[in-house]
Amino acid sequence: MRSWTLAYVLLIAGAASAQEPIPWTADRALEWSDFNAKVPAGTDRDAYTYYGIQASWEQDAQGVVKANVECVFLPDKSWVRPEAKHSALLLTHERLHFDIAELHARAFREELPALVKGSDPERAFKAGHDRRMKALNEEQRRYDQETDHGRNEVVQGKWAERIAVRLR
Repeated sequence: MRSWTLAYVLLIAGAASAQEPIPWTADRALEWSDFNAKVPAGTDRDAYTYYGIQASWEQDAQGVVKANVECVFLPDKSWVRPEAKHSALLLTHERLHFDIAELHARAFREELPALVKGSDPERAFKAGHDRRMKALNEEQRRYDQETDHGRNEVVQGKWAERIAVRLR
């Protein structure tokens, strides 16, 4: 019997980054020095965390699926206003955006093997990706709204606690 492999790769957040992406890990927190893009003209934000979720999978002839999903931070697309670099609260807020993305990468990693076992794995992958991105974007929007983009320290603290529990 001949063995075959089907693979699919996607960087959810956009095109490849010129600088080396920083994979999410529990023991490497983002620092302001990681935010290397220029502040876009006309923006009213103080900082922006640009992340990607890289997903790939392989299925062998026996139907065994190996899924790899990794959340990465893109330094050359992420930025901070120079005057905002003094804000530890804002840095915490931006770190939690990356943590939320990691939570959704983990969920997609768990979902992926079952998604691609059907007769149209590429279509199932895309549908699963779209559902996961919708959930991720909704949670990121809610996080910004509830914390007032990190300015509400009390609510920011509650989000930090919930995210820490979910990451464990």
